[in-house]
Amino acid sequence: MASILSNFSLDQCNSLAVPSIAEYFMRIESIEDLDAARVFAEENTLKVMAIGEGSNLVLRPKIPGLVIQIALSGIALIEESITDALVEIGAGENWHKSVEWCLINKLYGIENLALIPGSVGAAPVQNIGAYGVEIAECLERLEYFDLFTGALVGLSAGQCRFAYRDSRFKTDLRDRAIITRVWLRLRKEGGTKAKTKAKAKAEYPSLRAYMDDRGLSETPENVFDAVCAIRKSRLPDPSAQPNVGSFFHNPVVSETQYRDLLEKFPDMPGYANTQGGMKIPAAWLIESLGLKGQEISKVKISDQHALVLTNSNQQDANAVLDAASSIQDLVKETFAIQLKIEPRIYPEH
Repeated sequence: MASILSNFSLDQCNSLAVPSIAEYFMRIESIEDLDAARVFAEENTLKVMAIGEGSNLVLRPKIPGLVIQIALSGIALIEESITDALVEIGAGENWHKSVEWCLINKLYGIENLALIPGSVGAAPVQNIGAYGVEIAECLERLEYFDLFTGALVGLSAGQCRFAYRDSRFKTDLRDRAIITRVWLRLRKEGGTKAKTKAKAKAEYPSLRAYMDDRGLSETPENVFDAVCAIRKSRLPDPSAQPNVGSFFHNPVVSETQYRDLLEKFPDMPGYANTQGGMKIPAAWLIESLGLKGQEISKVKISDQHALVLTNSNQQDANAVLDAASSIQDLVKETFAIQLKIEPRIYPEH
């Protein structure tokens, strides 16, 4: 069984590189480890906080309770037909490396989600999505460990209640369910008799433009390469400039509010939201205020993308949240829009 450590530094466990100390810490490499962590927390009346690669977290300087880092490994093809296959992946596997594994094995459907940082277990929590694809589209089922009962529970995709960057792991199962494994249903080319190559989704505007400019066909391999190239050109590498990717959600406003805003800001982009209203790029709001590349509380708004806050000065969560609050205030003052923070802040208060 893994050891439980006290006063453990989480500086290397979060991609924003904020200094943070966990009261207790345990690396989870098996279901037995999970159960031991549950028992320890119960006996000592401790709250449990689960992390993967810490790529969507803002950790406060002191984290009370037990922090568990999920390192459950394994990736395997468990069934297949001529047209599709089912892949089982441990929650501790790196997401991008799992996408690469699937592509190498000619299993398609998640190539648009290349280079999204984080672990596989975190992907359903956020219902990660990029370039016109969400994990909800190919996730068939998953398994989680119930911290309250110690039971392993299976959920179908429908039972996860996926929505835009959302799932029930943020609501009724928050701080209770620890995802242990996921099963993805992926496409194949159609077997040895197939005469046509598999096609990937490539209709997202920036992806479509990139591929058209280079005369690339819509193969999964080409889409994977294009997505990687676009992301590298637009988003700073967390290993070089600590960050959590997009720091704010793209706000959705009513069509009436959007029309009113257009009268004042004719260049404001907007896109019809599938659930109603108009989605406005938060990056445009921030950049239009001249904030891109600026530094607030020693936290920098990235030169590459206005939605990304970088923490090369390794400021703590208080400084990061001060910078975020200043941005929110300026956006609200100018556009009457309240930006919502995307990464999880822990503890919340």
